[in-house]
Amino acid sequence: MRATPLEERDLVGFVEDLKQQWLETIDALIDPLMLVDKDYKIIRSNLAMARVTDLPVTDVVGKTCYKIFANRDAPCPECAMREAISNKSTRNWEMQIGERFYEVTSQPLKNSKEEVTGTVQIYHDRTETKSLQDKIVQQEKLASIGLLSSGVAHEINNPLGGILAFAQILLKELDKDSPHYQDVVEIEAATQRCKTIVSSLLEFARHRGATEGDKRSSVSAIEAFKAALNFAKVSFNSNTKVIEDYQEEDILVFGDRNKLIQVFLNLIHNAAHAMPQGGTLTLTAHQDTDEDTQLKYGLFSISDTGIGIPQEHIKRIFEPFFTTRQPGDGTGLGLAICYGIIKDHDGSLDASSVLNKGSTFTVKLPLAREKVKLTIQK
Repeated sequence: MRATPLEERDLVGFVEDLKQQWLETIDALIDPLMLVDKDYKIIRSNLAMARVTDLPVTDVVGKTCYKIFANRDAPCPECAMREAISNKSTRNWEMQIGERFYEVTSQPLKNSKEEVTGTVQIYHDRTETKSLQDKIVQQEKLASIGLLSSGVAHEINNPLGGILAFAQILLKELDKDSPHYQDVVEIEAATQRCKTIVSSLLEFARHRGATEGDKRSSVSAIEAFKAALNFAKVSFNSNTKVIEDYQEEDILVFGDRNKLIQVFLNLIHNAAHAMPQGGTLTLTAHQDTDEDTQLKYGLFSISDTGIGIPQEHIKRIFEPFFTTRQPGDGTGLGLAICYGIIKDHDGSLDASSVLNKGSTFTVKLPLAREKVKLTIQK
């Protein structure tokens, strides 16, 4: 029985409504999605894909997926699209584009005859998740190193003390004209250096958790910031320009004033060291609210216009003994100790850098009045 014109119009309208609902559903997805044929040509795309590529949907369709999404002239080497088509099964894989990480799903696209004509490509941005995972791994690594450092430092400290004592006794008894006098001087100097490293190890190990000796109270963080700057200024290059931008009259945090000055002083010294010929040092401080906990924090940043830090080193700069300086010019424990102090204050220490343009270290500390809320949430 043939459908009447009215029924045909109703059927066409029904199909158009379904199509519109389907398009709106696809465009509502926050993950980029596209239909790709066997030649990697994009058949359809959602708005999320257009936002990522910064192109209108009409400009995306007809282009190759590897050119539009990854800005490549050939298919991505890790792409599992071909495998999904040949095996007629869904494939999940990961890819990195610039600084972003994506989990990609390739699902076969079939026609009415069950023939595979291409794939549905869905890109889920995993950058933030990966960043959090890296931070967790970093914290666990530092905690393990802290325990190891404490044991090693205590075992080494006693024999070092004996070596130093005997060296100093020999120096008092030896004549300065003795051929062995300078050798003993070298022994004493080397032992003193070893004791300095051991002391730094113990300092790092202690900051795996708060100790009873901590003198914590409500601290004016901006005053501590300024005090650290005043201490550090004496070693600045004469061509160093300092910019201070404190957006609050004061920011009170709960912590140990001396420890916070130690952190700020170390970060400022590092910034000045990164500008051997001078440059601009910028110190900023303001309050902000954590999106997850809704607690207010003080944010303190130290920025320089120095040599910068290679990206491959950024993830390692808070590891004990990691340093790019010349042997004898630091132990590589300064940033590790700073990291431990800030973690013990329920804060965070992060770094960003661009080679030959400079670096920024940001300290995040909970306000004193928010400390009780933070303790309750734990």
